[in-house]
Amino acid sequence: MSHTSTQSLKEDLLHESKIRVEFVVLMAALTSVMALSIDAILPAFKMIGSDLKLLDPNHIQYLISVLFFGFGVGLIIFGPISDTMGRKKPIYYGGIIFLIGTLIAYFSESLNIMLVGRFFQGFGAASFRIMAITIIRDEYSGKTMAKVMSFITTVFILVPIVAPSIGQAILFLAPWRSIFLFYLITCSVTISWFALRQRETLPEGERKKFSWSNLKSSFKETLTHPTSLFCILIVGLMRGGMVAYLSCSQQIFQGVYEVGEKFPLYFGSLALTIGLSNILNSRLLAYFGVGQLVKFALLILTFVLVPVTVYLYLGSVATPTLLSFMFLFGCFFGCLGLLFGNLTTMALDPLGHIAGSASSVVGFTQNLISVIIGMLISQQFDQTVRPVTTGLALISFFSLALFYIAIKNQYIKLKS
Repeated sequence: MSHTSTQSLKEDLLHESKIRVEFVVLMAALTSVMALSIDAILPAFKMIGSDLKLLDPNHIQYLISVLFFGFGVGLIIFGPISDTMGRKKPIYYGGIIFLIGTLIAYFSESLNIMLVGRFFQGFGAASFRIMAITIIRDEYSGKTMAKVMSFITTVFILVPIVAPSIGQAILFLAPWRSIFLFYLITCSVTISWFALRQRETLPEGERKKFSWSNLKSSFKETLTHPTSLFCILIVGLMRGGMVAYLSCSQQIFQGVYEVGEKFPLYFGSLALTIGLSNILNSRLLAYFGVGQLVKFALLILTFVLVPVTVYLYLGSVATPTLLSFMFLFGCFFGCLGLLFGNLTTMALDPLGHIAGSASSVVGFTQNLISVIIGMLISQQFDQTVRPVTTGLALISFFSLALFYIAIKNQYIKLKS
């Protein structure tokens, strides 16, 4: 081989390496939009409530629950149409919807108008999340896909840790509405980057005609399969606890515990817990079954949260110390890392023949349940942590009960 051809081969390999790295970073950026939309705005909750003259401070929590609701609705729409329109157009449509929602929220003078904007933000962000995963599946397979998804997951874990700090930094320099300008710029740059550098991964000849009857059939099959149904219910309940925490986290840390500008530090510490447990989960799967890990996590949650809740009521202690709170919720988030991925895997496992549409149905249903549960819990906030811990204890107890019912009826196998 000549020196020229060798040099050309090296340049080609280097080019391919750069494109691959760029692709992974781009997909990570797309999946991070939703996490940024949730967490970067949290430090501004008190300012927003004051400027919008909210009579009930708990109403500010709707900025989180409505975002999740929009995200869930978006999942059920963008999933099926991606097989009809290709992978790039849904990203563009979702991006436009997200930007419109951001502008509505930026210019809003009332909470109701801002909630409309937040719904559109969540709806649009769903296209980024589901299309990124679909494109990765189109481009890679096997171990290569697993490596790409591992990096994406790592970034998705890191974003909630740093996002509140980004929001806090913006508040040091500008009014709270500037956080929405940050969303606007971030989304615009990401979409432009995607449009210029990412190819279409679903050729026109391989696209399918959209059918409402197929979507209806997927809903019916997914929600009537006992294994999928029980897993969806448990994840929906547990995610509801997470939505409740996110909704009132600013009120808890800055209102109850008065941590002030250290809020991002405490919030990020708990977010790190779920990230570490995700890593631990990948290691434990080499030694234990998926069902065994789920059972272990639910038992820990129930036997930690229920006694603590009883103590908070019988001992007339409305609010534990900050250290105790961090330990308690550290356990909660640590267990979530053992639950979400494993239960979702079990929910989708028997639905491989309709994997794409089933994934949308599972995501939509889980989000719908979580929004309802999260709102019911967070709206009980009374300037103490007792309503939240009570809600998490009840969620853990009922989730464990559902899990044992599923095991008894052999819908779920411990060593699966």
